[in-house]
Amino acid sequence: MRRLGWGLLIVSALVLAPPTRPAAPDPYPIQPPPPTLPKADFLSVSTDHPYARDRPLLATVSPNGDGYRDFVDIRFFLATTARVTLRAQATRRTFQRVIQPAWIVRRRMYRGWQSVRWRPARDLEPSTYAIVLALESGDRGIRYGRLTRDSLAPPAPIVRVLQVDASFDRSSYAPGETAQLSVASDASGLTVRIADVAGADVQPTVSRLDGPDVVEPQKYPWEANRDNGVNVPITIGAWKPGMYFAIITNDAGDVGYAPFIVKAAQPTSRVAVLMADQTWFAYDFYDGDRDGFPDGDEFSRRLWKVGRSIWRPSHRWE
Repeated sequence: MRRLGWGLLIVSALVLAPPTRPAAPDPYPIQPPPPTLPKADFLSVSTDHPYARDRPLLATVSPNGDGYRDFVDIRFFLATTARVTLRAQATRRTFQRVIQPAWIVRRRMYRGWQSVRWRPARDLEPSTYAIVLALESGDRGIRYGRLTRDSLAPPAPIVRVLQVDASFDRSSYAPGETAQLSVASDASGLTVRIADVAGADVQPTVSRLDGPDVVEPQKYPWEANRDNGVNVPITIGAWKPGMYFAIITNDAGDVGYAPFIVKAAQPTSRVAVLMADQTWFAYDFYDGDRDGFPDGDEFSRRLWKVGRSIWRPSHRWE
């Protein structure tokens, strides 16, 4: 009887026991974190003597070998180890083709602060240049620096190469008026000439012109003005009407040009004379707002747009 009782008890337990659940599957393995996108924080550029209007992403350099503002230091914080490529490049231009700087740095860098020095060549065109920074980590990468105006790339430093920048406050003057000639150069001294280019025996070229002086050349000490531009007053003499140029030469041998027109003291006849005193600006490298794109390039784009809106073909050629 005892055996029968124990058997009935065991059978009852088996019948009333809850159904067994299937064993849980092995947990999924821990997924590796997604690859980190390389990143450069706190990008900046600087030189040994900041120029007026320089800022963290803009530095002015004058590579003339005098030991004053001959290099720039590009600094950034690298968020992760990456293959780094740094180069200086002129932005895309509408008309003129600029010789690109022969400077590039390729280096594997580790997380942390990085600093790279660039010494521009002496013969580099006076303009602004974009510093292009490319980072690669695994199959991921990012590029800093805009080479076109519609680029969506993150901003990067701009380096301005300064030789002699010069311009007048107006395009034309009458005899007896005082013109203000704005000059920027970091040489210790410079010479200003006023030349009558119409009286020159030599044909002007794209980058060089000359003519007889209408006044005695003036020598100016420039030590106190190496870090900012200054206005130089020019008194307009009793010169014949026409086109003139201020020719500015600094002690380093760099030359800058600034055109202006001398009007007649009093009109003697009603004759219209068209002088192309602004179209040269389309080929100028000057970058007044320091955004890496010369102002003349935007001027030429607008000039081209106006020209296309005026010109309409009368025939369709197949």
